[in-house]
Amino acid sequence: MSDDFSAEAKARMIEHMNDDHSDACLLYAQHYLQIDAATSARMIGITRETMTLDVARLDGSRETATYSFERSLTSVEDAALFLAQMAYSVGGE
Repeated sequence: MSDDFSAEAKARMIEHMNDDHSDACLLYAQHYLQIDAATSARMIGITRETMTLDVARLDGSRETATYSFERSLTSVEDAALFLAQMAYSVGGE
């Protein structure tokens, strides 16, 4: 297994999450990163170990925050399932 996803795979995952699952990104910021004042979030990075979000807060400020996954993601398909389970476990999509 490679240490990281390819640049193309990262770009596809990030675009998909931001275009189709922005509500899940907000859930990740609020629940997993514990940013209660988050009003929106966009994924700006993903590796096998972490995801990085650009988070907008209620006061208009922005923050970049990184969440470390509980385990290493093994593939793009594994990442999709794992991210979906994260959202679902806190009442998301």
